[in-house]
Amino acid sequence: MGNALPNSRHVKDMELIRAMGVNFWRTSHYPHDPATMEASDRLGLMVWEELPINKEIGNPSDYIGHCVAMATEMIRRDRNHPSVIVWGIAGEVNAPAPVAKRVVGAVAERYRQLDPSRPVAMHEPRGEEMEALVDVVGLGVSKETDEKHRRFPNRPYLTAEYAAATLGRGIYGGGPESEELACTQHEEYLRQLHLRPWMAGGAIWHQYDYEGETYDTVIPHIVSFGMCDLWRIPKDVYFFYQSQWTAQPMVHILGHWTWPGTEGQARSVKVFSNAREVELFLNGKSLGSKYDESAAGIAHPPRVWTVPYQPGTLQAVAHHEGTEFRDERRTAGAPHHLVLEADTRELESGNLESLAYITVRVVDEKGTVVPWAEVPITFTSAGPGELLRQTWLGHGTGWTLDSIAGLARMAFRATDRTGHATISAYSPGLRTGRIEIAVQAPGKPDEMEYQEKFAADPP
Repeated sequence: MGNALPNSRHVKDMELIRAMGVNFWRTSHYPHDPATMEASDRLGLMVWEELPINKEIGNPSDYIGHCVAMATEMIRRDRNHPSVIVWGIAGEVNAPAPVAKRVVGAVAERYRQLDPSRPVAMHEPRGEEMEALVDVVGLGVSKETDEKHRRFPNRPYLTAEYAAATLGRGIYGGGPESEELACTQHEEYLRQLHLRPWMAGGAIWHQYDYEGETYDTVIPHIVSFGMCDLWRIPKDVYFFYQSQWTAQPMVHILGHWTWPGTEGQARSVKVFSNAREVELFLNGKSLGSKYDESAAGIAHPPRVWTVPYQPGTLQAVAHHEGTEFRDERRTAGAPHHLVLEADTRELESGNLESLAYITVRVVDEKGTVVPWAEVPITFTSAGPGELLRQTWLGHGTGWTLDSIAGLARMAFRATDRTGHATISAYSPGLRTGRIEIAVQAPGKPDEMEYQEKFAADPP
């Protein structure tokens, strides 16, 4: 939706970030919508807010003038948000060192003039002269950063961005871009970050997959560094971080349990949890418990079992302070029908902020998501409200897209009518899925309830 994204969805984005356990985020590479700042204040998220002072520079004097103007606008807009803890500079400036130093120095000076209460930070300053211009240096975990810390022990360092892996939601098997490999790489990076207590923290690149750039090894034109996909559907790595950063008890089995033709072969089952004890069951039989043992750099190490594959139900049961909570995976059969879910079942008539995400699941006859299902799905709606067009490879612009790992998502928005909208999803050979959304307005009658209105009329 680009710049047309409603504020309600900006807030949903921030709530999903917070639910992962995040307490800090970087706006990379520009100020975001005011709704994200207001949500950060409410949710307790700390923010590194920055300007796009990076890449190619033309006339240095003109460029500096534009950057200083942007800095003024950003700080005057957002300086009263308690969530903002640093004013940032995007970094990676592609200009000769003397020019880059002039630009960064001018912007840092303007930041300090307008708001001396907050430090100035920069990602990848590229050289000690540039690092000396800012208060917080954004560098990745490496031997080079360790050496810089040894030489400048009082200088604050923070990993302003780390992309530990590209990963495709629903890709399994342990190969490149797989969810298993990505989780392992993120586990190791977080471990290395925590083993350096002198680093203030880290920011993951990126919370959500996005369109653009050239890192499109999974889906053409989609950058797949995200903890969630473009539709905001979480990947497994989302739950790894949740197990490290949240106090709310949770348990999550990595991957699915549909591996036809591999019966009897040993499979590694990884479970993320912050609970004291997790017990694994296969078709009702216990495979033993594993406890929350401390490990260098990781608060709650994943629990791993080696399990001979059998079709059926794999279940992880977590025990924590007298309560149980569980996660399970069932072996899926052939795709049979579509199931629709909505993150809200009521919209407000005439409010363009009022939006629902409709998630479609490709399931077998028993209702289990089919993890390998990539089928074309066409959405239609009847009644008040409108589906929002999406561009999807192979389908042009419209309301048809392909499921990924058995899931897809469409946006539905209220219009100025009231009543009950029916959203349907169709795929060749599968039973159609439907869901109803109420579109209401305070004090306004439901335009779709004709029977109720006519029942009061005289014969």
